[in-house]
Order: sequence, then C-alpha cells, then structure tokens
Amino acid sequence: MKRTLVSSTITAALLYAAGAALAAPPPKPALPGVPGFFLIKADGISYDNKKKIFTAVGGVEITSTQAVIHADKVVMYEEDDLFEAFGRVALFDGKNVVFAEQARIQNRGLTGQLQRATIMVKKTPDPATLAKLNDPVCAKAAGKNRLWLEGDEVDRKGEKRYKLVRSTFTPCDCGDEPPSWKISTREAWVDLDEQAVLLLPV
Repeated sequence: MKRTLVSSTITAALLYAAGAALAAPPPKPALPGVPGFFLIKADGISYDNKKKIFTAVGGVEITSTQAVIHADKVVMYEEDDLFEAFGRVALFDGKNVVFAEQARIQNRGLTGQLQRATIMVKKTPDPATLAKLNDPVCAKAAGKNRLWLEGDEVDRKGEKRYKLVRSTFTPCDCGDEPPSWKISTREAWVDLDEQAVLLLPV
C-alpha cells in the first residue's frame, strides 16, 4: 500500500508522490491543517509530469482536513485544481455520508458533481466509525439515520448544501427495511441542517 501527501497547489509534492525514482514508498507524513492537502493511500500511484495528472488506483483512500474519500480510482488534475473519482465512491464528512458511482470534485471546498448518489445524515455512530464503512448498505444499517436522499445527478454546493435532480427524500430512520414513505421530486435544493426545497414532485 503506497502512501503519499499531495498538495493541489505544490508541484514538488506531486512529483514526490509519483515515487518512480524512489526505492521504497515514502514514510507516512503528518497531514497539514490546511485545505488543499491530501494524504492518499492506494495500491498504485503514478504522476504524469507532462500533463500534470496524478492517478491513484485500487482501494484509494483520501484523507484531508475536510473529509475522507474512498474510490476504486482517482484522477487528480493539478492545473484545474480538481479530481475525478470512479467506482464505489464514498465521501465521509462528519456524520454526513455520500455514496456515488462517479464524482468530479474541486480540491478546495470539495464542491462538485456526483452521479447516481445517495446522501445520508447519521445520528450514530461516530464519524471515525462511519469512515470505515465504504459500502452504502453497511453505512445505512449502522446506527441511526436522520435523513436519506438519493439523486441521479447531485451537485454538492458546500459542506451541507446540495442540489439534486430526479431525487427521493426520506426524513426518517428506516433501518434495514425500505422506507415506509418518501417524496419523489424532479429537482431539490437541500441544506442538511436547515431545510429542503422540492420542485415539481412526481
């Protein structure tokens, strides 16, 4: 398992991340307490110096000061200051958990687009335990749920703000069973702490 520290703004860190000229993986560094830095673990890590693209494949885990992200593959574009994640994408932000098939996310602020996404707001368990559950079925069954959202297209506007297209909304804890009720809508704007605005329910 390779480990490296990646800065979205410092080329030297990305070159260090490639590890092509290193005889052994670098030691695990401390994570700076500033946005834009990531500690990445993956089975394979590479860096294209010409295109300035960093690629991690196989059991990818990204830890930042903002969230923990899991995926099968992550491609980070240094010049655009964003990354794309593919296959079993999971984002853990405190007790807010997001699963998606694919995501395109800005490095700073972690805003961006997710495809076929599920968003859970958990009452329990604690965030550290949640971050180990990179499967939506396990995450749903663990502890108590406060809110459950699904959308074909999801735009993460901020830490707790989302826009969803073709979505369902379930403000209850349904355990392992299908929800006893839910609202379907063509479009929704949701603040996970405050309100949800649903447009054209279907």
